[in-house]
Order: sequence, then C-alpha cells, then structure tokens
Amino acid sequence: MVLYSLYMSSEIEREILGYKSSADRLLEKTALELEILLKEACLALRPFPSFPNAFFTNAIECDPNGQIGNGDHGCIVVTDNGELQELDFGVDHEAVEMLGSWDPVSSRKETLKPLELHPRDYILFAYSGLTAVTEALLEKNSPAQTISGKPEENLPTAEHQTQTADSLVEEGNVYFTVGQYNLALDRYTSALEQKPQDISALYNRGRANSRLGALEDALTDYNQVLNLKPEDLDTLNNRGLLYMQKEEIDKALEDFEKALLSDGTDTALLINKGLALLKKGENQNSLLSFQQAIEHDPEDSAAHFGTAKAFIALNNRDEALQSLQTTFNLDTSYIEEAFEDPSFSQLANDSDFLDIIKVIIPNFRIIGEKK
Repeated sequence: MVLYSLYMSSEIEREILGYKSSADRLLEKTALELEILLKEACLALRPFPSFPNAFFTNAIECDPNGQIGNGDHGCIVVTDNGELQELDFGVDHEAVEMLGSWDPVSSRKETLKPLELHPRDYILFAYSGLTAVTEALLEKNSPAQTISGKPEENLPTAEHQTQTADSLVEEGNVYFTVGQYNLALDRYTSALEQKPQDISALYNRGRANSRLGALEDALTDYNQVLNLKPEDLDTLNNRGLLYMQKEEIDKALEDFEKALLSDGTDTALLINKGLALLKKGENQNSLLSFQQAIEHDPEDSAAHFGTAKAFIALNNRDEALQSLQTTFNLDTSYIEEAFEDPSFSQLANDSDFLDIIKVIIPNFRIIGEKK
C-alpha cells in the first residue's frame, strides 16, 4: 500500500487551482458577452412591455417557468436597459396615510432592486431573459394579422410586399443578434425572394453565411451588394475580412484601401489593413496602419493589440510589451487572446510579460507555472 503525503507541493497546488481560475475567467467572459447581447436586444425592443399586473414597471420575467430557481431572490426581471433586477410588489403605506384612503394605484408599491449575481447565476438568468426578449421582438416584427388571427387573404400589393420583406429582414436581425444564424439566413433569403436586390437583406445574409462558414455564399452576397452600391464601407470591410480568411491577402488589401479612400479615419478599417499587411509580411507598413488607428482613437484596444503584434514581428520585444500592457489595461479579455495567439508564443514564459498581467489580475495563475 502506498502512503501519499498529506501536503501537496505549492507547484501542484497552483496547477490544480489553475483549472478553477481558468473556469472562472471563462464564466466571466461568457457573462460579459451575454450582458452585451441582452442590452442590445432590449434596446431594439421599443416600446418595452409592461410587467403583467404592474402599474408602473416595464420589465420581462427571466424565469417565467420557475426552472432555474431564485434562491433568496424574488422575481428576477430584465428591464428596458438590459439590466437584471429583482422586482418586489408591496403597499405604499405613506401614500395610503397621506390620502386617507386605499386607492389601488396610488397605494401600489413596485420596487426594482439591483442584483449581485455570480457569473454562473447571471448566465442562467440572462439567457432566459434574452430568450424572452427575442420572442417579444419576433412577435413585434411579425407580419400584420387580421382580428381572427389568420393572415389576410387579399393578394399582397407591391407596397405590402415591401413591408413584409422589411419585417423579414428585421426578424433575421433579431435571430442574428442572439446567434441563431441558420434562422437568420432563412429570413434574409425569404426577404430576397420578394426583393431580389434588397441591399440590407443581401448584406446581412452575407454576414450570416460568413458566421456559418459558407464563405463562397457570403462572397456572392457581398459582391451583389457592391454591384448595387460600390462604395459601401461595411461591405468592403466585410469582404476584405472574407478574403483574409481565404488567404487572398492582396484582394483583402484592395478592399480595405478602397474603403479608406472614402473614410481614412475608420479605425476598424485601419486595423484590418494592418492585420492584412502583417499576413503579407509587410511588418513596418502594418505598424504604421495600427498607429494611425491609435491616433484616431487612443483607447481602441484592438489597435494597441495589433501594434504589439507588429512590434513582435519586427523583433521589438520591449515596445511589444508596452503595447500589450496598454491593451490589457483597456480590455482584460485580450489577456486570454494573447496566450492563444501564436504571434506571442515567445512571451509565454517571459517574466516581464507575466508581471504585466499580475499587476492587472493579482491572482492570475498559469497551469504548470513555476516559482
């Protein structure tokens, strides 16, 4: 029988705890992404519905079927600004005393309390709330129906067809926002069956196809948009990114540079141009493109991250570390991206690089990290 030591070495203990730390970072990142999605969806829902049986509160319940369980909390809702809050109903005794009578409206007390949820719990309620908001958006954007609930039987006029196509695009946008790209694709395609040259439907179908990995279909959609609107910046940018995925770097650069002729201050275009130049091996020119983006927006974390990649490619370690420090201060999510990016593999065990991270996240640990 083998007897094991009651005490683990500090190195083994850190390695084991590293699993939990990594899981916590993933939870925090997912919760943040869901929060952004929820706020975007709520902003799209105007007017925001009132809560059932409420007089003053506009909100949607996040767990209507009670499957998640609220623990010590009451009714958890999402409000029109995308915040999760606890809704309490009660009696406003001060109003009753002041009026000297019991009025159902003036005596009603509806209180929204901010919530402090662990990312694990936030994800559950935010997803439930996002689902409910999505259903409300789809209902809002559904084609008009008769009082009987059945679609109108009159043959659609050209104007009615236009409205229906527009509503299909809006519905597709809702699905796209919540990551249901196949459903979004279906709605954009249905809209194009009615309006084959609808630029919005073509552009958004290109985005959906791209997210689904159908790069050739996405390219066809973007080409049709640019045939109709040759100077469209968003489409030029997206097609350029598509060419980069296909490793057609010269074509990508052509699109980015054409778009920059119309708007030379667009930081996203400057960053994408810099990334394309990096892929082509033109490291100094890529650095200039990233630095131009920073000039126009000094707090653009993606521009600083690109600058760090360019400095690494130019074998300028110290400048790269400075750019990474600025990037992490602006957006800590780039820490994980830096570890995953092959460009920074040489920094993985660099003590200065790790010290930069530990200043921002004091308890940061890397699995297998040694003293």
